[in-house]
Amino acid sequence: MKVNILMSTYNGQQFLAEQIRSIQEQTYTDWTLFIRDDGSSDRTRELIKDFVEQDQRIHFIDVETDENLGVIKSFHRLVHYDTADFYFFSDQDDIW
Repeated sequence: MKVNILMSTYNGQQFLAEQIRSIQEQTYTDWTLFIRDDGSSDRTRELIKDFVEQDQRIHFIDVETDENLGVIKSFHRLVHYDTADFYFFSDQDDIW
């Protein structure tokens, strides 16, 4: 069973690390986390890159762009990035 977790972020520095760690601490571990930043001006992008280096299940989508699409278009881009049996949508401040 393939599970994709999709997260759109925007200036999420305050909550992002805690949210990603809460995903990593779930009992089900066979998941992939796709994160798209929506043009943050804080340290969000750096935090994402740090987690990508530490965990091969985490992927930073649209790394080279800081275009602000809005949350709906960001999730739309993420859902079409890869196929899965199940998709979970996560905001940057949804602590699981």
